[in-house]
Amino acid sequence: MNTQVMKTGVLALFSGVTAYLYHASPSRRKLLALHDDDVQILTTEHCFPSDLEGMAKVPKAVAKEGPLVLQLQQVQIMFRHGARTPLHTAPKIAEVDYDADLLIRGHQPSMFPYVKISNEGEILKKWSPTEIRYWKQPLRGGALTGQLTAYGKEQMYNVGLRLKEDYIQRLDIATYNPSEVRTLSSNFRRTVESAQCVLAGMYGKEHLIGYAECCGPVRIYIPDPCYNILVPNTETCGVLRKSNHATVNPDSLPGFKEKRCEVEEHIMRQKEPLKEAVREVQSRIDQIVEYYENEGVRTTRREINKHRQHYQYDPLLQPLYDERGRAIDKVDRFWANVLNREPALQDIIKRGDMRALVYLRNLEVEQFVGTIATGYRIHLVVFPLPRNLEVEQFEGTIATGYRIHLYFDKNPFFHNTYLCKEVFTNGNPSALPSRETPIKWKSRSMQKLVQEALFKEEADEIGDMTHQVVCEDTSPRRGVFCRSKVEEPPVEEAEPEESGDESFFLWFTTPTSSDSDTVGSAIMGDVWKNPISVMENEPKVPDPWDQKFHFLYGNDDSVARVVHGWEYPAELRKYRDQIAAEATTILHISMTGRNPEARRVIPRLSAGPLLTELVNTARKRMCGEMTPKLCLYSTHDGELAAIMEALGIWRDQWPPFASDLRIELYREVDGSEYFVRVLYNGKEQRVRGQTESYMHWMDFCHAMKCFTITRHEMERICRSDILERFSDEVIKQSRGKEVKRIQDTPEIYCEGCKEVRNKDVQLAIDTPEIYCEGCKEVRNKDVQLAIDTPEIYCEGCKEVRNKDVQLAIDTPEIYCERCKEVRNKDVQLAIDTTEIYCEGCKEVRNKDVQLAIDTPEIYCEGCKEVRNKDVQLAIDTTEIYYIQLAIDTTEIYCEGCKEVRNKDVQLAIDTPEIYCEGCKEVRNKDVQLAIDTTEIYCERCKEVRNKDVQLAIDTPEIYCERCKEVRNKDVQLAIDTPEIYCERCKEVRNKDVQLAIDTTEIYCEGCKEVRNKDIQLAIDTTEIYCEGCKEVRNKDVQLAIDTTEIYCERCKEVRNKDVQLAIDTPEIYCEGCKEVRNKDVQLAIDTTEIYCERCKEARNKDVQLAIDTPEIYCEGCKEVRNKDVQLAIDTPEIYCEGCKEASNRES
Repeated sequence: MNTQVMKTGVLALFSGVTAYLYHASPSRRKLLALHDDDVQILTTEHCFPSDLEGMAKVPKAVAKEGPLVLQLQQVQIMFRHGARTPLHTAPKIAEVDYDADLLIRGHQPSMFPYVKISNEGEILKKWSPTEIRYWKQPLRGGALTGQLTAYGKEQMYNVGLRLKEDYIQRLDIATYNPSEVRTLSSNFRRTVESAQCVLAGMYGKEHLIGYAECCGPVRIYIPDPCYNILVPNTETCGVLRKSNHATVNPDSLPGFKEKRCEVEEHIMRQKEPLKEAVREVQSRIDQIVEYYENEGVRTTRREINKHRQHYQYDPLLQPLYDERGRAIDKVDRFWANVLNREPALQDIIKRGDMRALVYLRNLEVEQFVGTIATGYRIHLVVFPLPRNLEVEQFEGTIATGYRIHLYFDKNPFFHNTYLCKEVFTNGNPSALPSRETPIKWKSRSMQKLVQEALFKEEADEIGDMTHQVVCEDTSPRRGVFCRSKVEEPPVEEAEPEESGDESFFLWFTTPTSSDSDTVGSAIMGDVWKNPISVMENEPKVPDPWDQKFHFLYGNDDSVARVVHGWEYPAELRKYRDQIAAEATTILHISMTGRNPEARRVIPRLSAGPLLTELVNTARKRMCGEMTPKLCLYSTHDGELAAIMEALGIWRDQWPPFASDLRIELYREVDGSEYFVRVLYNGKEQRVRGQTESYMHWMDFCHAMKCFTITRHEMERICRSDILERFSDEVIKQSRGKEVKRIQDTPEIYCEGCKEVRNKDVQLAIDTPEIYCEGCKEVRNKDVQLAIDTPEIYCEGCKEVRNKDVQLAIDTPEIYCERCKEVRNKDVQLAIDTTEIYCEGCKEVRNKDVQLAIDTPEIYCEGCKEVRNKDVQLAIDTTEIYYIQLAIDTTEIYCEGCKEVRNKDVQLAIDTPEIYCEGCKEVRNKDVQLAIDTTEIYCERCKEVRNKDVQLAIDTPEIYCERCKEVRNKDVQLAIDTPEIYCERCKEVRNKDVQLAIDTTEIYCEGCKEVRNKDIQLAIDTTEIYCEGCKEVRNKDVQLAIDTTEIYCERCKEVRNKDVQLAIDTPEIYCEGCKEVRNKDVQLAIDTTEIYCERCKEARNKDVQLAIDTPEIYCEGCKEVRNKDVQLAIDTPEIYCEGCKEASNRES
């Protein structure tokens, strides 16, 4: 009975628990993923959307009852190329032998015909300029830098085999079809060859050759170099180039300099005993030489060397020379460094010579006195007939001179490992002055790299030294025969060689007289007698091997060694993990930014183009468009790191060779929902905190939204100074004191971001402080900081005297970091700019720079002449009248008319034209008007159009010539012109022109006329203030008529000094195209709101405010993405350039 009751109770308990779990957990379900013939069941749990930042939302659609069956629709795969030779060798570490014949050879299973195709469908023959530079950097053994090795090709072939197993049947792509399988690659040989090997692994060589016979070579597409989606393009994107500064100067990263110095000291400690052994032998040689110079004469005898040559043997010194030679053998690049530092060879040793001399292992010098034996010569005359035979006897002669032996390691330039040059000193006129060993060059291109001066007049090509597949005879019966061939495609000319026709190897190969043998005399002297003393001199040609240790280069070299079978460098073994970790940090920072502010932008630029391509390709597939089922992207480690950061799967591990990242697109069989799965090297990944493997498509798009980017938007950001405008936080230095942040300038500091935001900006690097040494704080918001210094102050006065002064270290002068020269101690730099025009570099990097350097003369538009060569130009600027300062001079005048107009005005230079009312066209957007001059004319029609224009900048008086009233010190007035617009084309030709179309006036309430295109009038108003704080925040705000307020509704203050308001005119737009073309034309009348639907505020300084409206913002994108957002007229909508649609709702 008890047993029966117990059984009944257990059954009831089990039933109750089951029912409770069923009803209490309605979100529990099963995912069924359809594979080929079988069904894979994945158990998952639905998670409600999380509010955590970066957490991807789990789809609500997944929360339905019952199993969900998914079918694979598309796969997009990004993979890094296979193993390659290093791009950089580790400084201070001996190279290994990268044998070109062994490593860089064809991969027979992957040899099928292919072509590179551009976006426009053209066949590409040229490679990336970076790839071309690799061909000029041969490694020891002959292989070139950055080339895919045979092992790397085998790696990629195996990747293709894995992809074949995983997807060929599931995607039904067993036969190669370019409409179903699309291959893209960056324009580097290693990525193109990697893509070739992957395709061969998937389809087999014979299958692809068969396709080529009937349909032509397989196509591998190359992205547009100006918008390269497969490489973070630092060549065309200035912002990425600034972010990539970490790879060039890792010492700017916190703590890296100390770590680098520690590694260098460790290497030097290991090498020091080897150098000390050379010094010890050299000291004994010096003692013997010094003794016999003072006490007596050494005796020598005639001996035969190992090359069966007679020479004078010194029984005292020769054993020491041999011992020194054995010690030098253990010191890397010893003789190359000695020759490079010898003062007598400074004009002889060239960059090309050093490429080969680094392989010089040993050097020996001998003197000889020999007898040429008496004998006879036989002359055989074969023409004209009959043949004749002549015999001539000759007497023996004495030959004396010196002999230089050069012993080389195996090198990529010539086959010889031993070279010898004999120079005769007996002066026999019938004999040659010297005798040399012929150099057996490996190729003409290698000879050209060494003897650049010899080939400077030729347009020869530097060879590729890598294999191409050449296919012959496409007849159906014989088929396509493919073979490996070494090609030498055209390359750019090498950098110009130093002046002078002499070089080391030109000396070696040319007969030389002992009377003029500069090289031989130098080698016979200090180079041979005391090379240790020569090593104390500065080198003439920089040797990369002798540079600072670089974690990135050391890791690249070490990984390439290990993967190809060599041991990890013994000198670096102690720091192996640290080198890998620091190199990975540099890679990550370069691709994603140094700080949270930069990481909001840099990943969009580095990963955004490819992510956008992935999302768009998948979306087209979902919409039923003809898109490939399988997309292959052959790329690099940097791009993979950026993509992984965007996906939230970066784990601080450098992507190894042949890594692959897959994005699989699935569709619900019984519905219309799509899901995404991400795999990295075969392992499932959770995207941005997702808890399940399969992610709903909409949530995937939402997670990637902040990283996708359009080409137009990327180009705009790349041209911007966005990195300089990041972060409003107060910067703290390591001493615990607060440093006042720099206001009204795009953030110049070191402690916060540890980064040079602009190469022309003067920043404090390698220091936790930015402050004035005199007062221990930043006194002026516009102070620019010096480089590599913990102090910012003027050594002369110990304080900041001028807010615009750029201070150098320990000097009252201004130092230009780019041209390495002090130009003028009184140079004043423009405010609100990150870049300064340098007269040495002849280039302006920032549109707002206006400099005047210690000169009483300014270019006059009337006389068309520059009076002082140091005057700086205004380039690409929309605001020229804000910062125009004359420094330390009481006069700014026209040399032609000899009259001072205004001491603070700077005129634009290098512009021949000014907007002309007659031809209605502006030829130069940077034209500045003459000041208080009677003529402003058009260079094209040679006629004066406006005579009374008055401009004044940073001066307490700006008035209207007709009404004689001052309105605002920054207001620009113009007189006696009825219109500012292009009557002929109804379009804005100059970005600074303010137009009035279909209206007769843009006018001043006092004089009823407007004369100047850039004028904004402020009339009949009593206030300029912010409603929130009751204070004027910016002196350059222009006031609207009949309105008492200009403010931001959200922050209750004036955010932008350049806001321009409309003046009693109903319309400002282009009559021809019915839209605003110019970013500075700003009026919207008869509407109560001008705003961004998404962010509720104006983010860009060029957005202009409408009258009677408190807000300008975009509801669609929550921020102003484009400073050129223009307002629609007589319509409740505002077109946003960022989201490509009108986002404003009628209020």
